[in-house]
Amino acid sequence: MKNKQKLLQKMKIIQKQLREIERIFYYELGVAVEKEIQAQAVTFERVREIYNELKQKYGI
Repeated sequence: MKNKQKLLQKMKIIQKQLREIERIFYYELGVAVEKEIQAQAVTFERVREIYNELKQKYGI
């Protein structure tokens, strides 16, 4: 019976650690996605600026 209780305690600790790892993973993933979105937005904004400059320059 004692072994079963010890095993249950270890399982609870492992579950807690896994939840923490999962939380950290999703946080890091969110940060990476946000950075990529910002990079794409900056790129898109620059492309739009260049397009507008060319439109004005060539009267399109």
